[in-house]
Amino acid sequence: MRDSAIMKALFVVLAGLAALLLLMQVGNLASMHADDPMGRGLSDAFGVFLSIGLWVVLAVMMLATRTKTAFPSFSGWAVLVLWPVSLAAMLATSSLFTSTLSPRWLVVPVAVPPLVLGVFAVALWIPALRSRVQSAGVNRAIWGSVLLLSALPWFFVGNQSQENAAYAELQKAREMAENQTRRERFSRLTSGSPLADWLEFAMPGDELREDALASIRQLPARQAEAEAMLADGNGVVLELLPSLGLEATPALSQHARTFLIALVRTFPGPVEKPASLALSAHRLERYTPALEWLCRRHADVAVVLDSIEAFARRHPDSPDRQEVLGEVERLRRLTLKNQQPSGRG
Repeated sequence: MRDSAIMKALFVVLAGLAALLLLMQVGNLASMHADDPMGRGLSDAFGVFLSIGLWVVLAVMMLATRTKTAFPSFSGWAVLVLWPVSLAAMLATSSLFTSTLSPRWLVVPVAVPPLVLGVFAVALWIPALRSRVQSAGVNRAIWGSVLLLSALPWFFVGNQSQENAAYAELQKAREMAENQTRRERFSRLTSGSPLADWLEFAMPGDELREDALASIRQLPARQAEAEAMLADGNGVVLELLPSLGLEATPALSQHARTFLIALVRTFPGPVEKPASLALSAHRLERYTPALEWLCRRHADVAVVLDSIEAFARRHPDSPDRQEVLGEVERLRRLTLKNQQPSGRG
């Protein structure tokens, strides 16, 4: 008698847990449409755990039911086949929903099979309801509907695979056309073209970078144009400074100092933003090669280094603070080591 009471309580707990997991998964799937791509990816991963947990609970419920009474004719085989099939259908739908173009109504057909499995187990568990699910007609209706609903998502999986392949081909064709257009624009550049037009092709990672830099170093007006652009606050010039074949003239050094000091002044302090030191150090990294280039040519950047150091010392001691201060000290030593006249880059 006690064992029977324990089994009943366990079955009730399992049924409640299955219902909770099913509600959580339906809510998870229904909310994926409104998320951004990263959010949909996280929801998909969460949905995998929910789905597996739900079907494990359903499997335990079926085993518990099987110990209490025999399954109706061919229902045992249907459960064995449709349990993994319906699980695969929900996982496939969750993956489909990582795209905003997937049909949201699929939430309903993938939610019904686990609900039917749970209700079937409950009906067999309760003697008063058992007779309602034992007839061949009812069994055919139950398992036929589960099979049909579990098959629905796979039609959309196949369709989405074709759409993804077509989209990938379209994107590839667009990229090829854009690359061809860029190459044609690059081929039309001459020694009389503005430096700004050349810099577009000189950024790190650009396939035309080396050719662009080689041509930039031959431009007769590159020094004056670079100084003018830097005076206007164009950070690209400073980012590419070591590669442009320029001279560390007083004007260039002055414009670089003005730009960098203005940049450091925009960094929020520890009160306004506790993580500002790490974020600001990351922003400065892109200009570290330019600072090193200027130091090696003995350009006067002491005020810039002082500004960076003062900003770092406003923050509590941390590995990030020590790293920034260490970099400032390294650049100062580099300046002292290279006590020589300005030269060509």
